[in-house]
Amino acid sequence: LLSAAVFEIEQENGVVFDASSGINQQVQLDLRSRGLELEASARLADGLDLTAAYALTDVEIERGAVGTVGNTLSATPRHLASVWVDYAVPGTGFGLGGGLRYFGESFGNDQNTIDNDDRLFADAVAHYDLTDAVRVQLNATNLFDAEDVTCSAGYCYREQGRTLLAGVRYRF
Repeated sequence: LLSAAVFEIEQENGVVFDASSGINQQVQLDLRSRGLELEASARLADGLDLTAAYALTDVEIERGAVGTVGNTLSATPRHLASVWVDYAVPGTGFGLGGGLRYFGESFGNDQNTIDNDDRLFADAVAHYDLTDAVRVQLNATNLFDAEDVTCSAGYCYREQGRTLLAGVRYRF
């Protein structure tokens, strides 16, 4: 399966918080977002599935706080990409999967004076189908516990650490 989308979105009267003056205040802005999204999913062999995606996004501030018009909206990477492989061992109900998520460079404030580095995260899953309808699984995001710092609207924070999530899914 291959899919592609090209988009241009105009947003008026959006609200963001601006802390550039040292005071956290709401600012209304108009945005123009243009981009391209591509995705491919394929069954490579019996039980082996691959999904890959890429997005190119350009979000420009058309009206906003002083010094931001024409700039890129903070924390909006131009490039996003991901790849995921899942292998279900035929006849056993057991499967493993793993993938990578890439976030390109972005700005940490709407004045575009703070730079966020690009980031790469690894994720994994182990799953077991108890029946055709019931699956149990364990997901791990940010598998290597990367502690990258990202800024948005002038505030900086660490990425969410390694997260494990167990679940049961019932299909009906």
